[in-house]
Amino acid sequence: SSPCSSNPSTQSRISRRGTTGVAAGHSPECAALVYDVGFALMKEPGNALSLPTWFVHSSSVIEWIIAMQLVLKYARVTGKREFISLAYGMLPLHSSSLCACTYHFFYNAPQLDALVTLQALLTCGGNCGLLYGAYLIFRESKDKADAADDEADGDREGKPRGVETTRGLSEGLTLDDDWRFLIKAAALSLSTAFAVKYGSLYLSLPFHPDFKPALALIVFPTIVLGLDIARQEKKYFPSTGKT
Repeated sequence: SSPCSSNPSTQSRISRRGTTGVAAGHSPECAALVYDVGFALMKEPGNALSLPTWFVHSSSVIEWIIAMQLVLKYARVTGKREFISLAYGMLPLHSSSLCACTYHFFYNAPQLDALVTLQALLTCGGNCGLLYGAYLIFRESKDKADAADDEADGDREGKPRGVETTRGLSEGLTLDDDWRFLIKAAALSLSTAFAVKYGSLYLSLPFHPDFKPALALIVFPTIVLGLDIARQEKKYFPSTGKT
């Protein structure tokens, strides 16, 4: 007989579900799996997000992280440290998106309504951070333009300014083509959405809302991403002070 057929847990689940699956020719393991999946889906509250909605949330978070990494890569390739500051400015907006995802992960529990306020504060802070980062980029670009105006156009060989920089940038920023990037991003977003929506049904955490674990789901990824920015800043701009 099947090893699973003598398993008390499996037999218990089958007895509660009935013997239809086994009678139809399915193995006890298959019947137990069907019951487990069905029971998990039955636990899902009525206000749970749909899979497409989770896909949108997941893709927003993933694409923002990709955008931050592209900003950091641009800073490294061009040597423009002010773009590191822009990456730091993007960090609160990442935390803001995690607030929304965490709130939905706990099925919009009233105990966690403070996350909505926190999300608004982080969005405001992130917008201010982007504004400051953009100002630093503008200030640095203006200073360099003013300095360049005091010199003759082009270098001594008559080459236009920016040719070498543009060539170095194109060589340093090796990116996927649009379709490959779209497929990879969509696959990652869909798998993440599927794992969060259906994987969470097998956890007790979403059904027992608590502010401490909810805050951990926001703070921990933010710290990890912030440390990565600091690591790259230290690695590629070791001798420059903070802007």
